[in-house]
Amino acid sequence: MCLKKTMKWLRSTKLGNWLLVPIYEEDPNWKNSEEWYKEVQKKILTDKNPKESQIREKRDIEFYLDFAKQRYEENLDNYANIDSKADKVLAFTGSMTAAIFVIIKTTNTPLATSVTIACGCFFLAVVLLLFMRWPKDIQSPKNVKDILNGTGEFDDTVLKLKIIASYHCSALAHSIVCAWKSKVLILSNIIVCLGILFLFLGLFF
Repeated sequence: MCLKKTMKWLRSTKLGNWLLVPIYEEDPNWKNSEEWYKEVQKKILTDKNPKESQIREKRDIEFYLDFAKQRYEENLDNYANIDSKADKVLAFTGSMTAAIFVIIKTTNTPLATSVTIACGCFFLAVVLLLFMRWPKDIQSPKNVKDILNGTGEFDDTVLKLKIIASYHCSALAHSIVCAWKSKVLILSNIIVCLGILFLFLGLFF
């Protein structure tokens, strides 16, 4: 009971509504959708005498597919904008990494070595994170859009739901990672620039 109340409260908040999938019974059109209910039964189910649970399952799937389509269309532009910003940040990060390796090649101080190793490990982790967070081909935005528009190459309904769910998770992780890159990497680059400045000051003054 306590868990149900907590989930209900979470769904009522803006963050909870964004993160959690709505419950189809709470759809405002639920009581007025009897005709659609019959249409789903007629078009999707192949059994002559479908069970109530089968009809309900198919109806749920249609509801979640529609929800996924709305979320996909809402967030598509946002992900593209985040990507472009993140790519610029990553390019600057690469130039800073190159600058650090130039320093270690021209100096043999323990400080330069330790700074280079630490920053090198950090940037390597970032690059690996970038490769890992991209959705697989089957989860690509094009495939998801084709599925939602009914023109995809995948016919299995369960597979469709898995692809959309995995894409939704990847896209959410994608936005978090990109936001993390934009903020944390900019700060790290500022620190690296200051480190280079103080390193040169220590070498020449």
